[in-house]
Amino acid sequence: MSTEPANKYALTDSDLEELPVEQLNYHPLLRAAVNPNSRVLSALLSLADAKFDASTYIPPNATFSYDSALLAAVRAGLKTNVEILLAHGADPNGLPIEALSHWGGRFLRFRPHLSTTDRRTREDVLRNLPTAQTVPFTVEELNDRKGKRARFWAEHDFPPDSGLLQPALTALEAASLAGDISIVDSLLAAGADTSAWKQQYDSMPSQPSLSYLATSTPLHRAVESKHLPVVQHLLDLGFAADVFPLAAITRCVNPLMASLMTEPPHLEAYHLLASSQHADHSLCTPIFNVHILHIAVATLSLPAVRSVAGHADPPNTLSINPTGLGHTLLHIACLPFDDDHINHFSPKTHESIHELRTLSSTYRTKLLWPHKPRTQPMPGRPRFPEFPTTDHWPAQLQLVEFLLENGRVEEEVSSRDVHGNTPLHYLAGHWLPHHALIDKLKHTGPAGEAVWTDSRNAWGYTPQDLYDDGKAALEALRDNNGKSERDVTYMPHWKDPMGAWIMGRWVSSY
Repeated sequence: MSTEPANKYALTDSDLEELPVEQLNYHPLLRAAVNPNSRVLSALLSLADAKFDASTYIPPNATFSYDSALLAAVRAGLKTNVEILLAHGADPNGLPIEALSHWGGRFLRFRPHLSTTDRRTREDVLRNLPTAQTVPFTVEELNDRKGKRARFWAEHDFPPDSGLLQPALTALEAASLAGDISIVDSLLAAGADTSAWKQQYDSMPSQPSLSYLATSTPLHRAVESKHLPVVQHLLDLGFAADVFPLAAITRCVNPLMASLMTEPPHLEAYHLLASSQHADHSLCTPIFNVHILHIAVATLSLPAVRSVAGHADPPNTLSINPTGLGHTLLHIACLPFDDDHINHFSPKTHESIHELRTLSSTYRTKLLWPHKPRTQPMPGRPRFPEFPTTDHWPAQLQLVEFLLENGRVEEEVSSRDVHGNTPLHYLAGHWLPHHALIDKLKHTGPAGEAVWTDSRNAWGYTPQDLYDDGKAALEALRDNNGKSERDVTYMPHWKDPMGAWIMGRWVSSY
């Protein structure tokens, strides 16, 4: 690499000015790092008084981001600036370990509420937690889940990793997200830490290095941005497709699973990862015990399920244990996709249904008002309700037929999760019930009809109770109000607290 001598550029007052922190790239080094004129960056780093350090870390402030000049240059795709910073001693990880530890504290189980401005590190939070991170679900966790709606594969209260507070990404993750192989190689040559990303591990080390504290891996980010050449390059370098980032223990998936969690499932990336050396298909997520086959079923994509089943042992079998929350493959296929598909107008359904099929990490559950709502929706929250679609019904029916033909039919139809719900409970709780699928399960062996009329969940309701109450609730709304349920903005039985909108309850990838 060759760069022009710094003395060929005379720094101006605007180059040296430190702007108010609420402005983007307020720090001189950040502005120089994203400036294609690399002479500005060289000049700043070559000042005689060493005023600017190439490893300067910019902590979360009014911009709510963990940043550094190296990260800024990586995001901008300016390899020359990346090389200049590395030559001047920039940390090739992009962030100090303290930043990842601060970020990681927001992903611990049993954590207290951490505001956006809270400065406690992972170690600070762990020190005051009486319960180990790896214990099975506690009664308190399960009871808390019954008052919320959550993705079947993760905790109900996602940490604030998008929106206001941006994720703390290492430089390697940022370069993989940007799809720049040359910058990936430069960072690796400079000594970026990869110790947690090339082998499977079962627990966090007592003295974790920086990569162990990351809540994703470079492969996750390359898959997210669908940069297949970067995915292949990382695999060639020995990065493992089956590593779970345990710093995010209640919501971590490995890159293999992540390839199916895009919309639609990225099967080309999946096959690339599945053919690599480190692609163990038998692994399940910690705590939630979710297998990649559970993820595949949640997509309602029969090609995805067939692809994953082809890697089973023995091949093409669908025999897999339920998740930690008791969800079978049939449960997952019958879950409501998101809040819009649940019949929240029915008190019995609203009380009973708490699990969602969505694989999106950016989806936010709807805020339901127990009293008369404000005239305007809360900022950032979609108006509720949004009328659901039925576009997924053909794929759902085809997938369930495949599961019934190849699985443990009666056992799956009658199986109950931690809420006592069977697959029929979830189908009956939809705003728009899928009648063809309900009829198919009801008439699947002698167990089907008995489950519909007799199987009671934790609240004492059968699938038929939910279906009848939902139908009656919608009819009552139309009869009493003379308007469609689409116009209803609140119901007296909705229990979400008025203070549920908190400036830290946002979500993102991994």
